[in-house]
Amino acid sequence: AQLKELYPQITRRMDKLEDLGKEMEQIVDTLGTQGIGLSFDEVSNLVGNLCQKAQ
Repeated sequence: AQLKELYPQITRRMDKLEDLGKEMEQIVDTLGTQGIGLSFDEVSNLVGNLCQKAQ
């Protein structure tokens, strides 16, 4: 496949990743306000585990 053909797929995936990043930041903030101090890495690991289980 040509790079030109793949480019839209790649940008769509990048957009999805960006959205996920924003959601994860919100999760970190929300947990922080609940007094549950999780780092961004800890939340990303949690989300990663959930995504793997969902597949």
